[in-house]
Amino acid sequence: MLERAQGMLLETTGHTVERIGAQVGFASSTAFRDRFKRVTGVSPHTYRRTFR
Repeated sequence: MLERAQGMLLETTGHTVERIGAQVGFASSTAFRDRFKRVTGVSPHTYRRTFR
């Protein structure tokens, strides 16, 4: 789930974090952000800025 968000969506699209969270199965963008940061150590925004 998070691998798809990282490799396919955050790095290659301009979709909002809300949309990406929904696309990978999270009920809320807050849940997606929290899980992403817990697993990767950075926020989705920081990840995107670094790897895009």
